[in-house]
Amino acid sequence: MVWTNSAWVSVEDLKFISDPMRFSRHILELRATDNALVRSYSWGLDLSGTMDGAGGVGGLLSVTLHTATGPAAGAHFAAYDGNGNVVALVSASTENETARYENGPFGEPIRITGPAANLNPFRFSTKRTCNTSDLVLYEYRGYNPSLGRWLGRDPIEGRGGLNLCGFVGNNPVSRVDPFGLSCYGGGGAYFREKLACLCACGISKCKRAAQVASDALAEAQKRFPADSLHNGAGDAWRHCYWSYEMAKAIGQRCAKIIGDIHEDAGDRKAQPKNEREMDEHNNFVGRGLALQSGNCADLCQQALNDGKLRTLK
Repeated sequence: MVWTNSAWVSVEDLKFISDPMRFSRHILELRATDNALVRSYSWGLDLSGTMDGAGGVGGLLSVTLHTATGPAAGAHFAAYDGNGNVVALVSASTENETARYENGPFGEPIRITGPAANLNPFRFSTKRTCNTSDLVLYEYRGYNPSLGRWLGRDPIEGRGGLNLCGFVGNNPVSRVDPFGLSCYGGGGAYFREKLACLCACGISKCKRAAQVASDALAEAQKRFPADSLHNGAGDAWRHCYWSYEMAKAIGQRCAKIIGDIHEDAGDRKAQPKNEREMDEHNNFVGRGLALQSGNCADLCQQALNDGKLRTLK
């Protein structure tokens, strides 16, 4: 709706057909008056390498504009930048560029050009943009890129920070928010580790792995002296415990991937080679123990007593 000549005028009245298994991701759009097909979408793997691990960011393959005419008509393939923002459309029939998008750091539009540019609603963060309000519609909240803030309060309230409407801690260059619900990243090796985890295994498994890592550290601090928590028995036991619980919770594949990503981040922070080898070995032992039945803490303690876990002191 737009306000024209002292009256509201309907610009576009649509019905949406969505996939309930993919956060209601749009598949078809029909004109409400006669059910004529207006747009259809093809979706593939998003930045996580799965269908929905990154909230569909980077997952739009193509959009077909059924009611458009001229160069904008037909199917158009999406092109992306490294953050999963749609930066261009290319006609499937002519191979010509039909849309170009450029955004500021908070997603504010700088350039929207080409015959199909305004007809495609999926642009910044591969989320739907309303042409009338310029709002970007995430799964949980609407985002105003011109203001650089969410319109609604954070669904998790103060656990997401004091600013309940802030967008990724005012740091969109180094942080991501796939759903409008949780912020990931913080710059440097830490950010790359979190983003790599998100892209490899998806948001739910990364959050579970982070919780297990926190639990493993807390348990190790209870059981071992402080001087053994780095390169000692406590460190070895902690890696075994973490990998065991990860494998049980999120599967062997992602447990190994996340463990390796963590060690890669350590390498970027100049971790000595022998420390990485120790950690990788103890992670491997923990994942192997997860194939057995028994108590995680006890199995890792037995492996430590039997000399199956490595330490450097």
